[in-house]
Parts: sequence; structure tokens; C-alpha cells
Amino acid sequence: MEAREIPRVRFRCHCTICQAFTGNAYSDVIILPASRATIRNEPAIAYKKYKKFRFPPPNLNRGRCKICGFPFIETWSLGPFNVLLFIRTASCERRDILPAISADLFYERRVADIEDGLPKHTGYFDSQRALARMILRAF
Repeated sequence: MEAREIPRVRFRCHCTICQAFTGNAYSDVIILPASRATIRNEPAIAYKKYKKFRFPPPNLNRGRCKICGFPFIETWSLGPFNVLLFIRTASCERRDILPAISADLFYERRVADIEDGLPKHTGYFDSQRALARMILRAF
């Protein structure tokens, strides 16, 4: 993936879908508008939806490398167009330029407590509201 700007949103997601996707206790994620990034070698990505509910909200398409299986990208789309890219920081080459983590989402699903003074959001609506605020402030 090639970004045309430094990301401005970073958070940790503790939801069970992120845990299943990454195999970790949480996913450390940055967000970029899809218009400000290019996904390189997209045919090498296997996308899957991890559905938890039978009704909206729409889930993200979560992508893994078809060769090594590394989970690294999630896309949120409207119709056929990607709108936001959620990139795992573990896949970023330049972690030194990434913004600081600003919050923990779906914290009620945490595997272990994280004592760092950052806001901890619990439940679907609280976590989604916090995410929407982060996105609106950044873009």
C-alpha cells in the first residue's frame, strides 16, 4: 500500500472480529481515505467478510496476503468504491511517522487491561461514535 499522506487516525480495536482476523488480542489500526492511498498488487489480496450479525451495519472487507496469509488491510466501501482503508500498523514500513494511538474501541472484549490513560470505549454504539468522531476530526 502506498499512502499520499501521513495518517491522522490511529486506534486499537479489541472486538472479537479483529481478534479472529489478526489472531491477536487487538488490532492496532490507522485509517486513510481510499482516495489518498493506492493498494499495490490487489490481486494478491484475499478479502473476506467476518459477519457477526445478520443485519446492518455493513462489515468491513478484511484482506490477507494470498501468499503468506498476513492480515493487513480492511476496506469500508459504498457500493463498488472503497471509501476508507483500515491498515494494521504491523504492516507499515515507517511506524516512526504514525500518529499516537488515540483510543481503545470495543474495550469490553479486551483480553488484558491496558493502563495507558487513553480513552476506553465499550459497546457497539460508544465505540462507533468514538470512531466517527476520530474520522470527522481528522478528515
